[in-house]
Parts: sequence; C-alpha cells; structure tokens
Amino acid sequence: MTRRSIAVTKHSLGFVLAMSAVALAGQACAQQEAVHTIARFEFEGGAVLENMKVGYVTYGKRETDDANVVVLLPPTSGLKSWANAHIGHGRAFDTDKYYIVSIDSIGGGTSSQPRDGLGTKFPAYNIRDMVRAQHELLVSGLGMKHALAIGGASSGAYQALQWGILYPGFARGIMLYAGAPRATSHVKTIIDAIVATLSLDPAFTPSGALVVGTETVRRASTVYFPWLFSDGLLDTQSDQQLAGMESNFADVWARNWDAVGLSMRYKSNRDFDVAAPFQGSLDEALHRVTASVLILPVTTDRTHPIEMSSLMRDGLSHARVVYAPLDSIRGHSAVFRPPGTPEYDFVSTQTHQFLSTLKK
Repeated sequence: MTRRSIAVTKHSLGFVLAMSAVALAGQACAQQEAVHTIARFEFEGGAVLENMKVGYVTYGKRETDDANVVVLLPPTSGLKSWANAHIGHGRAFDTDKYYIVSIDSIGGGTSSQPRDGLGTKFPAYNIRDMVRAQHELLVSGLGMKHALAIGGASSGAYQALQWGILYPGFARGIMLYAGAPRATSHVKTIIDAIVATLSLDPAFTPSGALVVGTETVRRASTVYFPWLFSDGLLDTQSDQQLAGMESNFADVWARNWDAVGLSMRYKSNRDFDVAAPFQGSLDEALHRVTASVLILPVTTDRTHPIEMSSLMRDGLSHARVVYAPLDSIRGHSAVFRPPGTPEYDFVSTQTHQFLSTLKK
C-alpha cells in the first residue's frame, strides 16, 4: 500500500488553568476486570519469570469475529484506567460499538511488578517485553486473532507502534497520541534524573520495604513536571498556581507507585528505539507497519517534539497515515485533558473519525 498522509487543520485551543496532569477522571463502567497468567515468560534480556500476570479490563460487547476490538495501552506512570474519560456510551471509545481491552503493562497495576515480592530483583524489562506479554494475553488468554485498533499515549504510543512492527497485520489501525519512534537523548536525560531521585528511597536499601507514595516518589515527580507543559503555559502561572500544579501531579504518582516500581518503569522507556532490532534503520522498522495509523502529536510538546511525529509520518511508507496535530499551549499533557476542554474534544473527534474509517 502506498502511504497517503492526510493533514488535519490545526484546532485553535483555549487556555484553562485547572491541572489534570496525566490522569483522566472518567466514569466508564468496567464489564470485566481480570488477570491472565503466563506460565513462563522470558524477557528480552534473558531473565525468566514464572506465572507472570498481565492485568486488563474490558468494556462493551465483543463481536464474534473480533472486528470491534480496540486495545488501549498506558503511558509510563499510567494504569489501565488512563483512558476512562474517553470510554463509554457516545464517547471516542464507544462501548455501544467497540469491545475495549485496556491493559496494565508489565511493572504496574494488576500486572506483575517489583512490589509482588522480588523488589529490586524483578527482571529488567523493555517496551518489546511489554508488547510480547500483551500479545500473549490477547492471543492465548482471550483467543483473539486480530483487533480493529491498538492505541496508546506517550509511552503507550511507544507500545502501540511496537505492536505494528512486531505483529504487522494484527490490528487494522494504530493510534499514537503524543508518541515517538524512539527515546531521544533529551528523554533519556529526563529519565536519568527521575531514576537518580527515586534511587534515594529507602526501598533501594537491603532491608527497605516497597511503599506506595513515599516522599521520594513525590519529589521525583517534580523532575518530570516542567516537561509536561510549554513555557507559554508555565510562564502564565503564579508561584502559588505552579505549586498547586506540582502538588497535583505528585499526587498522581504517589497514588499508585513505589520508588522501585516507578524507577523500573521509566528505565523500560529509556532505551526505546524501534530501529534497534534493525541495525538502527528507522525506515526498515517503520516499513513493517501495514496498518492505518493515526498520529496525533502536540505542537508544543517538549517531551516528544512534533518533529519526531513528522519523522514517523514520513517513514510509514506502507501505511495510510492520518496526521492530526493538536495545537495546544499545554504541551505533552494536552492529550490527557478531561472532558469539557478543547484538547479533549480534539482527541475525541480525531479518534472517532479514525475508528469509523476502519469499520468501513
């Protein structure tokens, strides 16, 4: 298939002060929450974990031919609830139309993680390990042979793109929100700073316990916080407003993560590069993607600059590409905005339109 790039007119977005960080408030009613166990999982680095858990939740009614399956993958510090605000009757992931499977990636939520007992001895994992475990869940656990679409935001987009490369043809569509084909040196240095801060936690000592929401986790959140937004937004905030935004973001991390688990999750992102298995050839990696692809970057994103999305768009020569830049002052955080905001409406509209073309 010849690549066809569809440009979407940039949407002029308003400014709102309320901090939403990277968690969406949603009222999606879960149909089934469960865990699939993989008897023996071998990580790319060679380590083996027996009885590895892959947690997931489903919404909607599954069609017999799986033609309505939509798989959602979480961002780095997110869990399977990350997209709840877009799931439900009449929303982008309409439960009257689609069967949604939202997965907890390795290392967090109800999936296997350091807090299960191994602590710092939990096997190091990467994005490809996550995707292989997700594939095992869908194929062996749920008996699926294909899906309508697979999508994710931020490092969830890492995973979705990796799906298109590892398992071309499994999904008709790939949705990439504020993603990138690799972790740049800029991202690596941010991760290094986050991990260095988390390593100060008592959990990294021989007798340390893994405790959710320690002060170390909260302080590590401040390392990443400024990269979520543009200078244009941050410069409009008073010191009091900035302090409130930082505190809200720290609450998001403290709610679900211990220092070891969060450190390993960020390390899993550090060396992400879809080109690595192809002798560094990004073109060769992207040429494997045959699905239709929605690329939704943010014009002011400082974590994954829009140039990285343009690079993906140009390299997906065997895919039909819908390229829809979100023009927002909110930077990387824009794709996680709640209902009632222009950013939410843009993400919802583009997702709805993209999924509708796949169903035809």
